[in-house]
Amino acid sequence: MTRKIVLGLGVALLTFGFLGSDAEAKSKKSKKSKKGEFTLRIMVDDTTFDTTGSGLGGAGFGAFHVQGDICKDPTGVGACMVIIGEYHCWGWIPPNGVGLVLQEYNLFDRGKIQLQGIEDGPGPRAVVGGTGDFREVRGQTTGGGLANFPEFTIDFKLKGVKK
Repeated sequence: MTRKIVLGLGVALLTFGFLGSDAEAKSKKSKKSKKGEFTLRIMVDDTTFDTTGSGLGGAGFGAFHVQGDICKDPTGVGACMVIIGEYHCWGWIPPNGVGLVLQEYNLFDRGKIQLQGIEDGPGPRAVVGGTGDFREVRGQTTGGGLANFPEFTIDFKLKGVKK
């Protein structure tokens, strides 16, 4: 081989290597921007539902709290096979029936996500903070609500997630 061919092959390999690295970096970057997008499946334990029963003669309106499990498989149906966290929801149900809520999603190995908004409907609801991997998070959720109570899924789109 001549020196020009070897040099040309070297330049070609270096160029391909940089292009490959650039493509890989872009791929990692796009994955990185998706790390804050995920779905959780919640199984609410309706036996934990507690309300003050105030207003309209104790007809179930007023302050409330309920909790449940966060399932590993967001597409499953029925009982959680693997529990990855704990869900808490508390708020107020006024006489018009549109509940105002605060919710906490405690993912055992990552931290907590907190959000607020109107209970029923697709949202969006505002993510107002968190702890651990979610301590500088902001974003919103869609889904959830009472349509499939006591089981539901909720979609998160977050910015500032640490892992």
